[in-house]
Amino acid sequence: MLSSLKKATVKTFMATVKTFMASGKTFMASGKTFMATVKTFMTSVQTFMTAFKSLPIAMVIGRRGLGVRRPRHQSK
Repeated sequence: MLSSLKKATVKTFMATVKTFMASGKTFMASGKTFMATVKTFMTSVQTFMTAFKSLPIAMVIGRRGLGVRRPRHQSK
């Protein structure tokens, strides 16, 4: 009785370990993809910062309107 219970427990445990290993591999693959995405994002941020620095400051201030937000639809 006890030995069959142990065998069943071991089988269940092994199945769980196999599932865990499979999910671990999947996680590693998605982790690599995530890292690649992060690298791409960082590159685009650097590109944006470079372009942003090259813009004239007055133009940037003009676009932002010195932080004053105007309503898009003005009621007449």
